[in-house]
Amino acid sequence: MNCLVAAERSEAALGTSPHQIWPVGIWLDWGAQNTRVTGNILCDARLGLEVNLGPVIVDNNVFVRSSVGAEGNGTILAHNLFYDCGFNFGASPKRIVPYYKPHSTVRSGKTGPTLLHERIFNNIIIGGPGFARGGLIGENAKTADFIVNNNVYLDGAGKFPNQDADSVVDASKTNARFKRDDKSATISYELPATVFDKKYPLITSKGMGKVPLANMFMEHPDGKPLDITTDYFGRPIVRTRVLPGPFQDLRKGKNSFILWPKQTRP
Repeated sequence: MNCLVAAERSEAALGTSPHQIWPVGIWLDWGAQNTRVTGNILCDARLGLEVNLGPVIVDNNVFVRSSVGAEGNGTILAHNLFYDCGFNFGASPKRIVPYYKPHSTVRSGKTGPTLLHERIFNNIIIGGPGFARGGLIGENAKTADFIVNNNVYLDGAGKFPNQDADSVVDASKTNARFKRDDKSATISYELPATVFDKKYPLITSKGMGKVPLANMFMEHPDGKPLDITTDYFGRPIVRTRVLPGPFQDLRKGKNSFILWPKQTRP
């Protein structure tokens, strides 16, 4: 994928929009096995991942005033920017759907998703409640199989409960601003020094692990490992200097990017 999905509003300062109802932006229903969502912009919209059994890889995207809902197994959120967004995770053990042998349409079995093998790494979350909100985890769902770490939480965004041991939490104001019109979209925000004071892992197929039931790692269609080695603009992610979020040329202080058309900096 490589698209911009946006609603009517063209500009907003941090925290100006409520999180009640979002138009559907990208929706992946059952059967989205080893699917990748990368290089997109969602504004005032919803990413819906419904009764998937994974892996579903969501990397190097920009979400603005949007919602992310994951009701499945094997969701991997890595190197995204979430600006004033909401999240919810749910289990549906009674919604029985099939899963397949890797890289085929041959059924291996069927079951209901229960939030097995959820991974959230190297994201930047600016403003909004982050993961510190009521209703984050749906009724009767459990987070025992989540691993959440090495993220950055700014402007009051809260980290994931009982997770994020090595993440950065900094209340510094980012003065984040998103602008768009019919032809372009830009984003700017300020980053404190704490973002650059730690190391972030390279997101690899092996590091994210094998998703159960589907019995596969993050993989290319030919079965080779799918490692996250480039950013939103296609620039390489250097193993010795991995930075969080979808942009690898971050700097302390103000950062500005032309998101659409993709041109890096204004």
